[in-house]
Amino acid sequence: MEHLKVAYLLGGLNRGGTETLVLDVLKQNLPFEAIVIHRSGGDLKDDYYATNKQIFCLPYKKKHIITYLLCLRRLLKEQEVKVVHAQQFADCVFAKIATIGTNIRVIETIHSYISDEDKYLRAIVKLSMALADKVIFVSNSQRQWFIDNYKMKHLSKKSVVVYNGIDLSKFDCKYAEPDFLIGKDPKVLRLAMVANFTGTRCQKMLSECVADLVAKGRKNFHLYFVGRKTHSEPQVYDDCNNYCRTKGLDRYITFVGGRDDVPAILQHIDGFVFATQWDSFGIGIVEALVSKVPVMASDIEAIREVTNDGEWATLFDAQNHEQCTHYLELFIDRLSELKKQMDEISKQIRQKYSIERHVENLKEQYDE
Repeated sequence: MEHLKVAYLLGGLNRGGTETLVLDVLKQNLPFEAIVIHRSGGDLKDDYYATNKQIFCLPYKKKHIITYLLCLRRLLKEQEVKVVHAQQFADCVFAKIATIGTNIRVIETIHSYISDEDKYLRAIVKLSMALADKVIFVSNSQRQWFIDNYKMKHLSKKSVVVYNGIDLSKFDCKYAEPDFLIGKDPKVLRLAMVANFTGTRCQKMLSECVADLVAKGRKNFHLYFVGRKTHSEPQVYDDCNNYCRTKGLDRYITFVGGRDDVPAILQHIDGFVFATQWDSFGIGIVEALVSKVPVMASDIEAIREVTNDGEWATLFDAQNHEQCTHYLELFIDRLSELKKQMDEISKQIRQKYSIERHVENLKEQYDE
């Protein structure tokens, strides 16, 4: 059997969902050889280099694009790579150009949706999907969205769905209580939303719902926003934070910031809330369900898909403020009842979304 060597192409090594997923893959006992080629650093750089996999940094500058492509081509040939797995649209395009005249296959995973407003990015995405030998989507709803919106010939034939996976070992350890929870009243229910502050997330709307419940006299809960203020959309965080300060919600809402101890947080909260306009997969929801934490989340297709058509979570319309307030109150009231169902739900989630199963599914795509 021919030796299979896969090169993972990444932009930076920042702490994002894509970078964490690839890192978890690299930590497994892989049925193929893997190397990583990245263009810039990030806060996960040390973690990547600690995997003992071969890691190569090829810095990219627009004015030196020809040099970059030639270096990438030489590296792929020297390493005898059989498959390039690009995690970003630009990397897919770069890889296809760099591998012209070779037998190297280029596979692209699309991890998100694309705004119709960004015409330049939309063109790059369409080009990358046209060039890729295979396109991987992370959910059926996401795949269908691209097929419907891009109307590209053959996309349905050369695209597949490979669900993301999580490293279950992270959630099987016993963790100490995170510092921001130490000393908190154990009688107050702890809710958390784990997501950075971007235009698609709805932390401010949740804050408004909390204000409504407090006004009704419901004060037996506290909501923790775990996520960072982004450089690209700082106003999203500022608007939410300013609203909470204006309404005097500091006793009921805490802005924790970005954290790298999500498994520990999930072990010490009572409920997980995820309000968003859209999502391609919902990895945070999967992690919460694995941790046996009841979930309340937006009723969108991708989240329905990972919650067994809503059977494993309380779903609400994120565009409907009144409904969200009503469901949040019901969710708080039913937490004890919902927790009784979590053992079986966690078992099923673990079988479907483990990192081992993810690797097996990837191997099938690499072998074709």
